[in-house]
Formats: sequence, C-alpha cells, structure tokens
Amino acid sequence: MKPRCYRLMMDSNVEDAVVASTMIRGLLEQLHAARRDTDMVELCLTEALVNAVLHAYEGKSGSEVFLDIEMKSGAIALEVITTGIGTTKAALEAVAAKAARFDPNAIEDLPEGGRGMLIISTGMDEWDYFQRGNTNVLRMCKYLSSAAQGA
Repeated sequence: MKPRCYRLMMDSNVEDAVVASTMIRGLLEQLHAARRDTDMVELCLTEALVNAVLHAYEGKSGSEVFLDIEMKSGAIALEVITTGIGTTKAALEAVAAKAARFDPNAIEDLPEGGRGMLIISTGMDEWDYFQRGNTNVLRMCKYLSSAAQGA
C-alpha cells in the first residue's frame, strides 16, 4: 500500500476529539485492521485529543488542534499537534508510571491523573512527545494486524 496522509484541523473541545476518533475507526476498518487494534487506536487517540484540550488549552474552546494521520501497509501513525501549554516526554512518562502504581483492591486510592498516558504508553507500539518549532507534538504509532489474522 502506498502511504496515505491526512490532516484534520479541529477546535479545542471534547466533541471534536470524539468525532476525530470516530473517523479513525472508519479509516482502520477500511484497512481491514483487526478489531482489537482498531479499538485500541481509537481509545488512545481519544485520550490524546482530550488531554490536548484539557492540558494544552486548559479546557478552553477556540484554539486549533491538528491531527496528522499517516497510514501505510501494516501501520498507522498519528500526531496530535497543539500550540498551547507544552510538557516533556519525561514528565509524561512519570505520570504514566505513577498511574501504573496502584492497588487494585483499593480503588478509592487510585492516583489522580496519568491514566490517559498510561493507556497510550501501553496501547500503542511507539509513542513520543517533542516540540517542532512552536508546536507540541504527541506522536503515536500502532502496527496493525489484519482482521483475517484474528481479533
């Protein structure tokens, strides 16, 4: 398959994040990706976009969030791009690690924050966070199984 690239521009609100995630599901279904991969990519993208709205733009609508999509044989790469408040990869790794340390028998003691990055770091095959010019970029990649190979 020849690589295909798309760019979506959305407003910094949760409703647009949900629409973008649903669109990714449709693209992955067209690629005949296994359902578990499609579900995971959709979940991770939703987490990434909602985090962008809540953290980069403090939950305020009216700013742009870009989603760059690269689909190629056996893989999908997604970049969530913002110009709002940034962070570092080390900080994101730290919150994901903190979220991973909990006692499943003490649900009332679940750590605050970091669960979205924990989902992304375990659900995607690769992820990175970096600055490109004046933008903040969360890049995620998933290697896809075909639906014919099983769920």
